[in-house]
Amino acid sequence: MPAPLAAVRLLTPWDVLGIEVAAGVGAAGLVAVALSARGAARGGPEREEEGKGLDRRRFLEQGVLAVFAAALVGLVTSGVDYVVTSTGRSGRVYRLGSAEALRSRLRRSAEPYYDPVGGFYLVAYPAGDLPEAERVYRGVELVGMREGFVALDQACTHAGCRVPFCSRSQWFECPCHGARYSAVGELRRGPAPRGLDRYEVRVEHGEVVVDTARKLPGPAPGTDTTAQGPAGPHCN
Repeated sequence: MPAPLAAVRLLTPWDVLGIEVAAGVGAAGLVAVALSARGAARGGPEREEEGKGLDRRRFLEQGVLAVFAAALVGLVTSGVDYVVTSTGRSGRVYRLGSAEALRSRLRRSAEPYYDPVGGFYLVAYPAGDLPEAERVYRGVELVGMREGFVALDQACTHAGCRVPFCSRSQWFECPCHGARYSAVGELRRGPAPRGLDRYEVRVEHGEVVVDTARKLPGPAPGTDTTAQGPAGPHCN
């Protein structure tokens, strides 16, 4: 994966908040400078001298208002983004293409398929671990597992931060408070109350379909159907 794209995938909503507020403050500074230059250009030296105090006060007032307006826009935008990221883009059905092609892709890359619009990961479920999964899971969750897939919500079940996948450890690792999940979303350690939440995934006419109309609660702490230890150093 290209380095810029990998860096973007690691951003949490709080990173976005900081970037947007900083951008807003910078934009406000530029607006204030432009207003100051415009005021100085109106009239000759006498008028400039007479209105110096008024212009300075107006400059400060406009600058402060611009800073607050830009910061408010950044905060509101990031708040909306945080809520959407935490809850996922629910209510839609996503058709991801050929099941065989996706199985091959997941085996080859050893990384999950990430859908940024749906706010979920599609991961491979090992066929050899199905007997253990059938002891723990029920209903629609098992349907996807028997096809070799699990669809995981991207939000940490602790505080809602987006959880990136660590290619070194082959675990999902939350950068906010240290929760860690196995490659199939089962909680391994940290403050989260359960594993990653998930969505119904099925195969229809050879095509993988993820239904985000209903979020399925993640498995309870202690659930470990794959006995997957970390493959290498942790990212967080």
